[in-house]
Amino acid sequence: MKQSKYLSTIITVIVMVFIILFLVWATVIRDYTFSNVGGRWQFVARITVPVPSGLTVDTSEEERLTVKCSNLGSKVHSYEFQISPFKNMAFAKVYGTAVPRQTIAGLKGGKKYYIRVRAVKLNPSGRRVHGSWSSVHVATAKKKQEEKKKR
Repeated sequence: MKQSKYLSTIITVIVMVFIILFLVWATVIRDYTFSNVGGRWQFVARITVPVPSGLTVDTSEEERLTVKCSNLGSKVHSYEFQISPFKNMAFAKVYGTAVPRQTIAGLKGGKKYYIRVRAVKLNPSGRRVHGSWSSVHVATAKKKQEEKKKR
């Protein structure tokens, strides 16, 4: 009797996992396909999303960066800028914006930051589909100027 109760519990859990996996596929994964890109397997959007080009970084302000990219107009819904202090983009923060410009404040002066951008498009049902990341751009945040002490 105990074994059949455990068996029915295990079967119920397995069925629930399959239902959850199917729902995930039905809502998200159908917008993407799994393919080999440049010798590396990754998810690629079925909807074509352009990659923003012309990534520029303005470092004139202290401890902040202003990031800009090319405006893709009505082809995309929004943009995502990703910034990280590491080359491999570990511990990266993503900033989403409707315009191709973002000011990122609160950075440490004199430190290198790695920045990239991607476009986001809406599919016919209104879900967000992300494009590929652009190439990484390196910029150094300007140090805060110490005010000269009066003598």
